Amino acid sequence: MQVLSNEALIHVYNQAVEQKLDADFIHLLQEEMRKRQLDFRSGGIPNQRS
Repeated sequence: MQVLSNEALIHVYNQAVEQKLDADFIHLLQEEMRKRQLDFRSGGIPNQRS
């Protein structure tokens, strides 16, 4: 997963959700997005921390 750019990871995640792929795969994508501090609930926009 680390070879994917942030944009590619977001795209793969969105496609996986749209196509209702395996829940475990989607969970792995979500975990990687959390590590990179990308917010999967808002389409991959980085988390805004105050």
